[in-house]
Amino acid sequence: MLRRVMGELKRRFQIPDEIPDKPDDLRAAFADWLSIATAQGRAIIILDGLNQLEDRDGAPDLVWLPSVIPANIRLMVSTLPGRPLDELRKREWPQMTVAPLQPEERKELIAGYLAQYRKSLSRPQVERIASGDQTSNPLYLRVLLEELRVFGIHEKLDERIGYYLAARTIPELYERVLIRWEEDYERDRPQLVRDTMTALWAARKGLAEFELLEILGSRGNPLPQACWSPLHLAAEQALVSRWGKIEFFHDYLRQAVRQRYLPSDRQQKAGHFRLADYFRGAELGPRKIEELPWQLCRAQAWKEIYELLVDDEFFQAIWKINHFDLMEYWALIESGSSLRMVKGYGVVLKNPEGHEEIVWSVASLLANTGHPAESLRLREYLVSYFKKKGDLDNLHGSLGNQASILYSRGDLDDAMKLHREEERICKEFGNVQGLAVSLTNQAILLAGDGNRPHEALPLAEEAYRLVTKHGFTYLEKRVKSILEDTRNRIK
Repeated sequence: MLRRVMGELKRRFQIPDEIPDKPDDLRAAFADWLSIATAQGRAIIILDGLNQLEDRDGAPDLVWLPSVIPANIRLMVSTLPGRPLDELRKREWPQMTVAPLQPEERKELIAGYLAQYRKSLSRPQVERIASGDQTSNPLYLRVLLEELRVFGIHEKLDERIGYYLAARTIPELYERVLIRWEEDYERDRPQLVRDTMTALWAARKGLAEFELLEILGSRGNPLPQACWSPLHLAAEQALVSRWGKIEFFHDYLRQAVRQRYLPSDRQQKAGHFRLADYFRGAELGPRKIEELPWQLCRAQAWKEIYELLVDDEFFQAIWKINHFDLMEYWALIESGSSLRMVKGYGVVLKNPEGHEEIVWSVASLLANTGHPAESLRLREYLVSYFKKKGDLDNLHGSLGNQASILYSRGDLDDAMKLHREEERICKEFGNVQGLAVSLTNQAILLAGDGNRPHEALPLAEEAYRLVTKHGFTYLEKRVKSILEDTRNRIK
């Protein structure tokens, strides 16, 4: 979501910076980009349905949303009750509650909606629908009217109205809609509705149409469009296509699908296993990486996902695309089973030679998940490896990574020695960005745990000069904060 918004800001305000890849950098940059945009003009940003954010990386708690919005930016958000609304109230943002439809408004909506299709209801029928408590919800009313619009037996219309009004909630209403779809669209393909909705329910981020048709097909043959299209058209208002993938438009249909087709844990796991089977056979690429490990986690197939994540090729691919997902999967594996990450990468730890393509990434993973000793072992190997190869570009980064581990263990002097060697290499080969990072890290060590702010100050000042001169905007805020903190320590 942030990438999309920042992409629009970049296009509209000609922001030259690249959009960061890592989630932490992305969140930090978002606040900066709003300030950049407000210096050039005005913008209104509307974010609808914050309650639908996936519960990961603190998204529902709005950790990505700056507490202060620049003056020329107007940000409007909508949400149902829940964590996003609780957080917005803590921030004391102005709020407006969208009130339920009043009976007269419902009557107007009934007439207007059906008139689009040259249809109408009798006055008693309109009164009956408008007087129901549940039709005060616009979505409930629209779903009901859409069902009545396609109902073809005029003599049984009153009975049909009563059937739908017996549903007290939107998920209950959608259960009745699912039953109607089953009656209308399963003649040529039994259980088409169940299988379609179960697949969409289980998908992490929706399914491309060709993926869905392959899943619904048999013996390697995709489901014919002639079977799929009528159901797709009937369900069109309840589905949405985002980035070429079909998914539920809202959570109410998701709840109805779970209640009707997947009421037990066993059935839900089976739904995830089915998608895991499909993506297991897919080529290694973004979609397989996005879906397969996630499906296996939801199915609690711990042994299988363990073996998947320790496979060199898959590990390398998922690390490049989203290593935060990788850390989350390991946390789930270790909390749900006796399998352990350190043992999984034991071959790499015992004999890093021959695994050079993933040693750097495994070392970073171990460092970020509370295994500094194992990470240090791999980082010491990398320093030795790059020295032998004469690869000074990678050597300076390895030195910095090794220093960070030593620093985390309280070994300030040895960490500083490595950072100074890193500094020397960057100066010798003109790596200005690496030099700025090295100087910044040295300033942190000296001003913080070293309690030597006078030695840290010139390092922080030089780092800030390099960052501002060469336009390393992603570093500027951090370095400026360190510089200010160092000056305050001296005072």
